[in-house]
Formats: sequence, C-alpha cells, structure tokens
Amino acid sequence: MTATAPAALTDDARMGRIGPEGEARCRQLLADWMAALNRHDAATMKACLRLPHVRLVANRLAVCDAQAS
Repeated sequence: MTATAPAALTDDARMGRIGPEGEARCRQLLADWMAALNRHDAATMKACLRLPHVRLVANRLAVCDAQAS
C-alpha cells in the first residue's frame, strides 16, 4: 500500500478553507483596509473591495458594482 500525499490546501470558499498564501493576502488586505478606515480614506477603502461588493445589512441587500458607486 502506498501513501498518498495530502492534497494541497487551496482557496476554496465552498469548503471554508484557505491556503497560507491566501491567508497572508487576506491579512494584508484587512490591514490595508483598517489603516484606510482609521485615516478616513474612502478612496483607498473602496480600492480594497472586490467588485461587485455585496452587503446584506438589516435584511437589505446592497450591491456596489463600480468604484464610483
């Protein structure tokens, strides 16, 4: 019987798993966004978003599909 190597951990939203490189990117993006928030820098905060950006707040769905909106 041969042992198989474990599958490489990749970014997979369906399974709720993220690899080390994806985790590092997420942490940096969060740090960048928080720094922009603390500077009140709306333009940089928007640049950190992945578009379209979907938010569900208080049973209301908002979709931001462009940098200008």
